[in-house]
Amino acid sequence: ALLLGYEKSTLKRVVADDSASVRTDFLYLLLRVSGLMMVFGLVLTLGGLFPAVDTIKREFGYAIMGYSDSIALHFVAMAVLHTFINYWAHRILHTKYLWVIHQVHHSAEHYNVLLPYRHHPVEFIIATLYGAFILGVLGIRPEAVMLWLGINAVYQSMVHSNYDWKWVEYVLITPAAHRIHHSTKPAHFNSNLGILSIWDRLFGTYIAPTPEEIIDLGVGQPDQKKYKNFIPALVGI
Repeated sequence: ALLLGYEKSTLKRVVADDSASVRTDFLYLLLRVSGLMMVFGLVLTLGGLFPAVDTIKREFGYAIMGYSDSIALHFVAMAVLHTFINYWAHRILHTKYLWVIHQVHHSAEHYNVLLPYRHHPVEFIIATLYGAFILGVLGIRPEAVMLWLGINAVYQSMVHSNYDWKWVEYVLITPAAHRIHHSTKPAHFNSNLGILSIWDRLFGTYIAPTPEEIIDLGVGQPDQKKYKNFIPALVGI
């Protein structure tokens, strides 16, 4: 609200309650902060999520950063490996096998700072498992993990905002670039998938935003109607 003004802000959309899509975003936020998303994850895996995480950490517990005590170095290693794996996980979510799950996120009709929390529990499970792999391989210090989680949380909200910061486009995927990713145009479907823009540029999925282009958000009809409200979006009916 401070950056954009109240009229253009997420706050107005939540307070004014004028959008079913934003209300759904808010409910997903409550799922995450209440811990219920983890409960859903445990239910869907029949309680196997925690044992799976422990197994991954044990089998891939190489802790290759164990030689260093530098929090800065640990943070950089975490950022590089996490963004790389996140990029490829995101590409896989856009395949026909997992798109039905990822559509929950893409079905949002409004761009706002709550949108990062709008994810199906299955996607939460996937992120938990590859997160455990990253921590096992690197052996990152807790301070660096918390620093990364905090910075990435702010980034994820801001990249889903209408506040543009063009000056970092050579390092990060910006809000303008990520809006292209949420576009209904088929040509935009597999673009701008990452956090660091280097991965999209390197693997040929980067599309630069153009100021005059109008972006329509969502997944297109008929799927858009199905995912508009919370329960249909959650169960995919």
